[in-house]
Amino acid sequence: MAHIFRYRTRHLIFLVFLVPLVLWAAYFSVLVVQNVRVIQSGENPAEIAKRKQFHASIAKTIAEHSAETMDQSRIEGTGKEPTLGSPNARVHIVEFVDYQCPFSRREASIMREFLSRHPADVFFTLRDFPIRELYPDTERVAISARCVFDQGNLDRFWRYHDRLYASQDAQSASDLRFYAEQVGADLDAYDACIASARPLAHIRESFADGVAAGVVGTPTFFFNGVKIQGAMDAESLEIMFDEIKRQSVPRV
Repeated sequence: MAHIFRYRTRHLIFLVFLVPLVLWAAYFSVLVVQNVRVIQSGENPAEIAKRKQFHASIAKTIAEHSAETMDQSRIEGTGKEPTLGSPNARVHIVEFVDYQCPFSRREASIMREFLSRHPADVFFTLRDFPIRELYPDTERVAISARCVFDQGNLDRFWRYHDRLYASQDAQSASDLRFYAEQVGADLDAYDACIASARPLAHIRESFADGVAAGVVGTPTFFFNGVKIQGAMDAESLEIMFDEIKRQSVPRV
């Protein structure tokens, strides 16, 4: 009887050590297979982990989204803003920018490339947020952009928009007028608009809308009303776009 007891005790101890060992070996095998696939794909494991972490943070941001109704109704403006894409798109993106902000400048080309990949899936709206405390002349640049936009040619405006960012270090009054001439704007109408500073009220209204929605710097994005503060790289834009579509967040 004692022999049987000792046998069962040894058997139990053996199982206690064996089972965790088998489970660890199985887990290790899965990790090996995953890493082999990563290595074969040429991707960096650290980058994959970073991407997963960003996905999780974006999902959390969307889940915790609680923008006030008043703010959401003001985010896209009055319908008299520069836009790209289809108004019927499932995802609406609003970006608040400052033409003299270096981060807004870097974001411009990234966003344009992103939009070119999703022409029917995204409706993009550009809104002014000139921060005079940082860039004393920035309202003057925003006025020039609106003076070109108000002439009614959207393609001409976007070419002017790109020219402003390409020449951020040369934005005197004569420079801005020269850029308007380059894109084919009506200079008489442009001069009259500049002299009257007519767009200033609209620009300041856009700034106020941004403040009401929690904007404190540029660029700031709203994806169907979900605020993302700061510049985004191409991959981050795609991740945010995918998460918004996946979670079916109602647009503004």
